Amino acid sequence: MKYEIDADFQACVRQTFQELGIPEDRPTPRFPKGDITSRRQGASFAKVVLALEPEVPHVVKTRYTVLREDGYEVPIFAYRKQTDQESSTLQPAVLYFHGGGMIFGSAELFEHTTKSDVADTGVAHFSV
Repeated sequence: MKYEIDADFQACVRQTFQELGIPEDRPTPRFPKGDITSRRQGASFAKVVLALEPEVPHVVKTRYTVLREDGYEVPIFAYRKQTDQESSTLQPAVLYFHGGGMIFGSAELFEHTTKSDVADTGVAHFSV
């Protein structure tokens, strides 16, 4: 089976690269295994792209922390629609783990995506 890229997706990527001033023929960086510093620096492209997303109105963010045994405070961000009222009954929620293997990203990096999902579904999200 031949690998093909969807034409609409390719056009979107091409336009994004152009708007960011990235040459279309720039090769995708390849990092040596174990080179975490370079991988983190290379991830800056994704941060730029994700920052292009428009702000999502009417979604409230609350920061909580959980204390680990070693003293590190793990941040947990709760997102809910601004119009939601406190409720004494259980409500649906999503627990979102961003991934990244402690090399790339953070819960805050994917905030636009999380807020958009909350705005579209009305379901509270907790992001770690």
